[in-house]
Amino acid sequence: MGYRSDVAYAIQFKDADALKEFVGLHAINEPTRDALQECALSYDGDEPVLSFMATAVKWYESFQDVQAHESLLAFIDENEELEAGYVYVRIGEEVEDVEEKHGGADDLIPWSGVYVERTLAWNVSVS
Repeated sequence: MGYRSDVAYAIQFKDADALKEFVGLHAINEPTRDALQECALSYDGDEPVLSFMATAVKWYESFQDVQAHESLLAFIDENEELEAGYVYVRIGEEVEDVEEKHGGADDLIPWSGVYVERTLAWNVSVS
């Protein structure tokens, strides 16, 4: 069975050229190309956003696909000139197991794209 997590991230780019550069650099490597193919593309105004979400997955750092997704985010941290920002959230099975991180250009971090929301459900009839 294994430990499962819900994982999501969003990467926002300054413009289409920054997105093309990012994709071009990662499309030549099979693991990162596969990770990009799992992402969805949308737009926040004129700014392109790549997003990824997976639920109930085994998100182990030793897995090649996880390493590929993580390397996309690390690339943004390592290349400030790219003009992109990201937010990442992983929620594990245990209540306290929440990992959040962000990076890249502060003005491009898509804060409203991925976040943890905590709610309390009340479904009890009181007489």
